[in-house]
Amino acid sequence: MTQQPPDAAIVISRKRGGWRDRARSYLVMVDGQQAAKIRHGQRIQLPVPPGEHELCLKIAWCSSRSFTFGVRPGEAAEFLCEPGGPASAALGQVLADTDAYIRLTRV
Repeated sequence: MTQQPPDAAIVISRKRGGWRDRARSYLVMVDGQQAAKIRHGQRIQLPVPPGEHELCLKIAWCSSRSFTFGVRPGEAAEFLCEPGGPASAALGQVLADTDAYIRLTRV
């Protein structure tokens, strides 16, 4: 009998503070598929198989930049997400820089 390797995980924390998108959820996209939603101040953990993955967050037609990374069995890849700037920058990002509307950082 072969033993299954332990799952890896993606852990995402959404920063508290500020008013931009405070009442709205971000869609968590893992490998092109919606995996979860994350709200203001929330922390989520998603099990994933070990290997290469692509992570992106979306809200309406805007998003974060896509992040490609690898995780090993039993490892957790941790990320922090937050709005891509102050409320005053939102209109410009919605119109011209839609993939920078959400800031996604690996920690």
